[in-house]
Amino acid sequence: MENAAALAVTLNRKATSAPNPAVMPPVRFSLSERGVEVMRSVAAGLTMAETAERLLVSRRRVEAHFRRI
Repeated sequence: MENAAALAVTLNRKATSAPNPAVMPPVRFSLSERGVEVMRSVAAGLTMAETAERLLVSRRRVEAHFRRI
């Protein structure tokens, strides 16, 4: 298929078609090192209080990091 024909086919597709996850770009996000530690701790099943004790920070600080996840 020529490039012009492929472009025409693409442009004529309905907007309601579901996106193909195989061609979607990966989602990028950025967390601080501490945010990653909080995410891993919570994912491992630790409570906010346990995570705070483990990381030597307050529970409120852990909750603030968790909100950014």
